[in-house]
Amino acid sequence: MASQQWSAGRIGIVLTVAGIATVLARGPAGAFVDATMRKRTLIAVSALIVGIAVAITALVPVFWPVMIAQAAAGLADAIFPPSVAAISLGIFGRPLFSRRIGRNEAFNHLGNAVAAIVAGIAGYLIQPVAVLWVVVALALASTVAVYTIDGNSIDHELARGADDGNAGDEQKRLGQLLESRPLLLFTAAITLFHLANAAMLPLLGEKLSQSHQEASSLFMAACIITAQVQMVPMALLVGHKADGWGRKPRR
Repeated sequence: MASQQWSAGRIGIVLTVAGIATVLARGPAGAFVDATMRKRTLIAVSALIVGIAVAITALVPVFWPVMIAQAAAGLADAIFPPSVAAISLGIFGRPLFSRRIGRNEAFNHLGNAVAAIVAGIAGYLIQPVAVLWVVVALALASTVAVYTIDGNSIDHELARGADDGNAGDEQKRLGQLLESRPLLLFTAAITLFHLANAAMLPLLGEKLSQSHQEASSLFMAACIITAQVQMVPMALLVGHKADGWGRKPRR
């Protein structure tokens, strides 16, 4: 919007396509993560895809190339959550899993805030498109960082939940998943939550950009920082207390 004067409608279409691609890929991505023993490589390849997609967005800011690139980034984005969760489970096991996931999420949100600060300053001092190149640099850095994890420390059977000696029984068919009423209710709950919440931050940033295009990257960075920083202590709290408190008060 700030550098290419795209309409809000075009931006919304691109964001929607990327989001739908991620949603459609989540299930297959989880199954693929369970099946492969190259989880680190899977994360690295996905990060490269995101980096290439964002570079295309910066270099060829035309509607169809950008939409295709963002759809590819959306597909790659589906890989990260199950991969990180599987690696965490494969290294730490069930007893420490909740605490580890909480710590992962705390670093995730803190990293988002730091990245927003860097991108916001770069977009303001250089030009708005510099925000995209910051993302490309971070994507490339993550392909290196993931290989600092010792691959031999990952128990790939444990990583897909097969820690009861019956590995074959852990391969759940889609039909079995659809028969799980608690899982379906949970899926409906998080879907409704994201429908209400996920679009709010981009829409707010877009609105602010319309009125202050020269400082749009700073406004967007401020929105992201505000949202992400307050989630850091919450992620740590949930990770430490989830197993003890449970998902709801006991009767």
